[in-house]
Amino acid sequence: MAAPDSAVTKTLFQTVRTGTQPELRFLALARAMKAGDPTALGEVASNAAVLPQLLARHFVSLAIAGQGFSASPELVAPLSVIAGCADPSLQVSAADALMSIHTQATLPALASLLSSADPQTRELAMKGLSRFVDNLPSATRQNVINLKSIMPQGPAPYKTADTDRYSLSTRSLVNAPESEAAYLQFWKSWWATMKNQLAPGQ
Repeated sequence: MAAPDSAVTKTLFQTVRTGTQPELRFLALARAMKAGDPTALGEVASNAAVLPQLLARHFVSLAIAGQGFSASPELVAPLSVIAGCADPSLQVSAADALMSIHTQATLPALASLLSSADPQTRELAMKGLSRFVDNLPSATRQNVINLKSIMPQGPAPYKTADTDRYSLSTRSLVNAPESEAAYLQFWKSWWATMKNQLAPGQ
């Protein structure tokens, strides 16, 4: 059997990726995302409408969530497209990745996910907004392990007493002192106030 990174294996997966079998094609795309191929996520986003009907959706969803550890600016646009999908598993995976990146470019997509029907997606969106406001670094596998991902990386110009009160940067709703509804109301209001400054034209 060829080694996973051999030329033969790479050629085989590229052939499957460009083939006509959707299940196999998306499995190959999931593998490509995990291998760090920057084009794979865009290809998934362009064809996301067919994913809810596929068994491969589970593997693709896991790979989408893992994209948050790369913090590449090029991933924000396709993740934002996937965040707009109606399928809950795709939506929560995109929310997970966007929460991990939480740069200014991710804010419109994170804000849109505050209205998701899925509670996990909503919480991830609030976490992402909180981490942006608190100026935490984008997540990497290394800084998550050493806990530097929850240490502010400098001044936090958007941080206030109110954002502190409703921040989910380092806690979950299970441990929060107020209801989810209160947190959602705050972050929706915060975005309505800040979006012209942080995302002109949105």
